[in-house]
Amino acid sequence: MTKKTFKKDVSDSEVARFMSDSSIFGSLMSEVVLRVEPEDHSEKTPSEKPASSKPTAQPNTHKTKPQQIHLSDDQYAYLQSIANNPNRSVTQLKNDIGFSTDKANTVKKSLIDVGMIEAFTVNLGVTAGGLIKLLEITNAGYQVLGIKPTLTRLGRVSAEHWFWQIQMHRYFCSLEYEAEIEKCLDGKFADVGLLKDERWIAYEIAISPSNEVRNVQEDLAVGFSSVVVACKNVAIRKSVEQQLQSHLTEEQHSKTQVMLCSEFSFVKELFGSNKTVQHASLQSSNTEIVL
Repeated sequence: MTKKTFKKDVSDSEVARFMSDSSIFGSLMSEVVLRVEPEDHSEKTPSEKPASSKPTAQPNTHKTKPQQIHLSDDQYAYLQSIANNPNRSVTQLKNDIGFSTDKANTVKKSLIDVGMIEAFTVNLGVTAGGLIKLLEITNAGYQVLGIKPTLTRLGRVSAEHWFWQIQMHRYFCSLEYEAEIEKCLDGKFADVGLLKDERWIAYEIAISPSNEVRNVQEDLAVGFSSVVVACKNVAIRKSVEQQLQSHLTEEQHSKTQVMLCSEFSFVKELFGSNKTVQHASLQSSNTEIVL
């Protein structure tokens, strides 16, 4: 910025005489007072704000009601059939209700679209039907039916994973064992825990081959007496076996078994088969674990 110098056109004595002349100075100050409005520092209320040409948006005082879903008779019948027969395949449900294939598919899709059910696939193995599609009722579906699920799926697990957890737990309980879904020992959770001879056995469900080495090592470290890894299919079982062979100690191997989910005897009991499914067993610390 350029600095400017201004020439003083009056002397100091003239300024002093002007300030001492009250008539001149007073009249000038009155002009200043009349023309300058005092500044208002007080907070303005909404009513003091200048009017706007645009209308002011009014707050919505009405609460939004949750959307209610009304099911048709066919949708309700299909949903109720799943609740009554949770282990029936899509094909079996269609036959149970008496719907044609097209009608059953339309109703099923409509229930999936509104979040009432979820479809998933389970591999039962060649001895019990192979791949089948099952349906799971969601919390919204249970609310429409007015009933509460006996068990609520954890958000972090898939419907397929949850299916095997439930079936294993029910099977062990039917054999009069104490069993828990997500059994925790010292901060480590196993998918299903089975209490036998006052010791907890960990059952881990392998829908993919990842994390099973860590699961086995951590389960044994926190005090599970042994670990059974139940795999979704043959390919996953082979991968898990290879990983465990490379990373487990000899002692850990002696307390670990890898099998297929479809090898559990309850698969045959639930879904039927003309072939025999053998019971699997695990020799560990002089204890035979019957599955």
